[in-house]
Amino acid sequence: CVDSHFERYYATFRVRMLARFISLGRWRYALEEIETILKTGRIDARKAVGLFVFSVFPNLKSIYLHLRNAHRY
Repeated sequence: CVDSHFERYYATFRVRMLARFISLGRWRYALEEIETILKTGRIDARKAVGLFVFSVFPNLKSIYLHLRNAHRY
């Protein structure tokens, strides 16, 4: 039996792989990732959206980190 937190984080990480396969045009692997996510049934939506967006648009992540760190000093 697997811990429920592990299942949620595992499925959430699979979203990053899903985005990577979509950007590479590997639809078969993307469908496998969707199947894995749906089998698990648990996902951290906030982190999943962030992983997906930042995987598809890597420049957006660097802009976000720059803005977030600018307020610290």
